[in-house]
Amino acid sequence: MRKAMSLLIVVGLLMGSFAVLPASASGLLTDPAYPVTGGTLNIQDGVVVGYGGSPTNVVIPDGVTEIGDDVFDSCGSLTSVVIPDSVTTIGAYSFSYCSSLTSVLIGNSVTIIGNGAFYGARITSIVIPNSVKIIDGAAFNSVALTSIIIPDSVTTIGGAAFAQSALTSIVIPDSVTTICESALGHCLALTSVVIGNGVTSIGESAFQGSNNLTSVVFISENAVFGDTVFGNTVKMLNGTGKFIGKSGSTFESYVNGLGLSASFVEYSPIVEVKWLRGEKSIYDFKDAGTDITGSLTFDAPENDVYTIYAKNAAGGESVEVIHVQNIDTIPPSVLLALANATAIEVAVQVTATDSESGIAWVKWQFGSKQSDDFDALGTDVIGGEFIARTNGIYTVCAEDNAGNRFLQTVNVTGIDKVVPVIIATWNKTWTNKAVKVNITVY
Repeated sequence: MRKAMSLLIVVGLLMGSFAVLPASASGLLTDPAYPVTGGTLNIQDGVVVGYGGSPTNVVIPDGVTEIGDDVFDSCGSLTSVVIPDSVTTIGAYSFSYCSSLTSVLIGNSVTIIGNGAFYGARITSIVIPNSVKIIDGAAFNSVALTSIIIPDSVTTIGGAAFAQSALTSIVIPDSVTTICESALGHCLALTSVVIGNGVTSIGESAFQGSNNLTSVVFISENAVFGDTVFGNTVKMLNGTGKFIGKSGSTFESYVNGLGLSASFVEYSPIVEVKWLRGEKSIYDFKDAGTDITGSLTFDAPENDVYTIYAKNAAGGESVEVIHVQNIDTIPPSVLLALANATAIEVAVQVTATDSESGIAWVKWQFGSKQSDDFDALGTDVIGGEFIARTNGIYTVCAEDNAGNRFLQTVNVTGIDKVVPVIIATWNKTWTNKAVKVNITVY
């Protein structure tokens, strides 16, 4: 029996050393208490349906296919979310009113960003992957985003999708066919909009109340316009703005029928786009510059000043100087020290610093670990230290806000948890007197 018990214990320990994620009868990931930083996730049949505790930095495990409706609604503790490639749907209001949520990484399989998904969240930047087809109504309503890139996969921008956001400009690609009502309404910082050739329908009040809008480039020729698409766009009303479109297009007819003071300028196709490093003038691009073709992107290799040049078929030229300052390739530093050692525990003091993007999180695990081991596991270091209660190697991992990681290990020794052994003997013959118990302790 003792051997059987020992075998069961060994098997249990071996199983406990691996992160085996349970599955339901359907074969989909199910775990009612999947651990994340600060709390747990309730996962049922591959869908995140709830959470426990106060989650902060959440890495959703691979195998989840959907983030359910309202899951993190009004979760004030949530600061960052990583969504894996297995997820295809971000449900309605799943991250709405997350007042501390500033960082979101979306995997490359998401096709729908649901209605109100990030409504009122404080996200300042986000990358929408090329898999997304629908940005549903109010998905990014009232967010702190100042810029966003809509990928060529998107076909529909839902009603009030970016309304009341902090966007300053937006380019809507040729893949988009429908811009729904109030999609960019009341965006007070919005100054310029470029709408691609594929748009066939723009809903009512799409830009209403975006009072600082001064430039609208509309390339499509046969779109249908709802009522008051540009209603109350003050700078279009007072003549300081301009509409740029194709001559003879429905856009020209629509603009002329509005009776606005803004001018209509005929669109001239772009024939050349290039870039150079440093602050340059138009003249510098006469015989120099790297061509930008296709999707009109280039990779800025490091923090610096870059100049972009463009020329249209009419011979018009312009340059735009940008300052890239958000590249951080330097990992954090981590210093470990042992303090307050006793026979049963020792405090491991952790000092993590990062001079560029700043520290995102610091975690620890028992044993010698690799960076990937911290993707979904690890215990937060709180207050600059954690308590070690077992001799051995401990690994600390720090990640900065650019995703760089640094690992440091410490070997804890001197913890003595050997318990006293007590041997008691006495005469076990039946008696009606007190029994003397002899004790040996070592």
